[in-house]
Amino acid sequence: MSGAELPMRPSYDPQSLLNAQPVMVAVIDPASYTIQFQNETGLQRLGDLSGRSCYEAIAGCPAPCAFCKMPQALSTGEVTVNEVCLPNKQHLLVQWSKAVTHDGRTHIIETITDVTAHKRLEEAAQKAEKMEALSRLAGGMAHDINNLLTVILCASEHITHRMESSESVVDPVRQIFGDDGQCGQGVEWLVDEALELSGVQVDRDQPVGAGDRTSSYSASAPRYAIVCTAP
Repeated sequence: MSGAELPMRPSYDPQSLLNAQPVMVAVIDPASYTIQFQNETGLQRLGDLSGRSCYEAIAGCPAPCAFCKMPQALSTGEVTVNEVCLPNKQHLLVQWSKAVTHDGRTHIIETITDVTAHKRLEEAAQKAEKMEALSRLAGGMAHDINNLLTVILCASEHITHRMESSESVVDPVRQIFGDDGQCGQGVEWLVDEALELSGVQVDRDQPVGAGDRTSSYSASAPRYAIVCTAP
């Protein structure tokens, strides 16, 4: 309505609002990089740093930090952000914003959020994804090796049964491909290692029928078996 008085806006104490924030907030003089004010969270986490340079007191640097984007915030008037990893493996998300006080002075509001726990969760999730992919690869390799070994063992069994009278031919085949042969044991160990990596439990106690060459693996995952039956 014309002529009506506008309602009075409520006034707030800026310091009280900053102290209510759960993140660390500091007011910095951009000319000298000295800390002018800290909110309660900053005081509790970092102690009283008033009058000290932000790069020395917070980051432990002898000069303005390489990651600092305060100059960009000052020149553009836009909020700048950077994620910082400190030497102690602490991860901080730092934001800088330009603020002009009523008396014309320019300051930088620096907001620091500790994202170390979140970063570690991300790294753990990435590691778990890599291990899952490696597990699938190992399981697939074990399956492929089993398929190849099935053909080799079936062929060796066929040779030994067809040429039992020729020991000079059968003995070398048995030494390489027999139950205790170099090929059987070596590939069996390789498959066991791959399956163990993929999380599959290996069971070698299953009875083996006469004339069969069987290696079975029991787990919740698909079963991998090598079965050769003599003709």
